Amino acid sequence: MLFWHQEKPAFPAVGLRLKKVDGLNNIIIEDQPISGVAKEADFKKGDIILSVNGQAFSDINDLRIYLAQFKWGDEVKFRLLRNGQEKEVVLKF
Repeated sequence: MLFWHQEKPAFPAVGLRLKKVDGLNNIIIEDQPISGVAKEADFKKGDIILSVNGQAFSDINDLRIYLAQFKWGDEVKFRLLRNGQEKEVVLKF
């Protein structure tokens, strides 16, 4: 009997949908994550990303390139603004 198994990809999918809005330099979480490693983290629609590992990002592609370097087992700290309160979310790959 032949069994197919799905191997874990070499690099994890992040799963964050991001957007920019006029008048705001920061990147915003567009929707609640439904896939990737972000699905298990405490991200909410509308969270404003203040920094990632202490680094501010204003360009979505720059943030995506930065996040693409992390491997399974890595952790990244997001500092977010949610409902007027700062919040730290750790994204575990």
